[in-house]
Amino acid sequence: MKTLIAMILLTIALPLKAGPSVSLTFDDGLDPRSQPEAATWNAQILKTLETEGIKAAFFPAGRFVDSPEGLALVRAWGDAGHMVGNHTYSHTDIDTMTLEAYIADISRGDQLFKAMPRFKPMLRFPYLREGATAEKRDGVRAWLAKNGYSPAPVSIVTGDGYYSGRLTAGLVKSTFRDTGAFRLAYVKHIVDRAAYYEKVARETLGRSPHHVMLLHANRVNATFLRDAIAGLRAAGWTIVDAQMAFADPLYARQAKGLPANSSIVTSLARDAGRPVPPAPEEDWGKATLDALGY
Repeated sequence: MKTLIAMILLTIALPLKAGPSVSLTFDDGLDPRSQPEAATWNAQILKTLETEGIKAAFFPAGRFVDSPEGLALVRAWGDAGHMVGNHTYSHTDIDTMTLEAYIADISRGDQLFKAMPRFKPMLRFPYLREGATAEKRDGVRAWLAKNGYSPAPVSIVTGDGYYSGRLTAGLVKSTFRDTGAFRLAYVKHIVDRAAYYEKVARETLGRSPHHVMLLHANRVNATFLRDAIAGLRAAGWTIVDAQMAFADPLYARQAKGLPANSSIVTSLARDAGRPVPPAPEEDWGKATLDALGY
């Protein structure tokens, strides 16, 4: 275990040569009806962003936040100067619904969120899935364009949701009390994922874009977001305003391949016929956390 921790520390400490940039975006939202800690976690994430001088983007899904208390948490993001978008109402995989039902779900989310401060008509697809068929993919794209919406792709996909679930499970079961090694593993995961997608972007685009990182409003980011930010900065990353990042021409591009899903840079790499190597921790961190005893 000591060797693994030493490797994690070494990886975090090694700076990238280029100095790439990344923005932080958070999906889903916290539900005070089922998560007693929702308001606390939301406040902790927002406090970290404020302290670190970061303007992020938040993409809530209606079913998680459709209560007076839940919508108050969404409003807090806009009031703090962060962009608020739309993650649909039901957070359902597009390929389990008809095109018409999916569009209605987008509209329902729009009705719920459009009055929020700093709302922007941008759609973050649940699970990053834009459709397994051309009919669905192109049908949603046409609706978005007609209704003044744009998609909100990501370039960097992380497993923060898995890490958060493992953190919650361990704390609930009291299987661990010292979270130090867990924290280091999470930071390494974020830094390694960022480096991986930066490499794919440079090889595919011939440049380093303003990256957009996928995160979630959850326990692990309420607890360790400041550490993850520090890890990225130590590795040479500059964290930029989410709206600045979305202005990068990369996010106006549309992948042609099917199914349409995942990172925009890996999707474009596949469109170009480039082999895409496996991402770090394709198991989202399971083997690492198992080895650390979490």
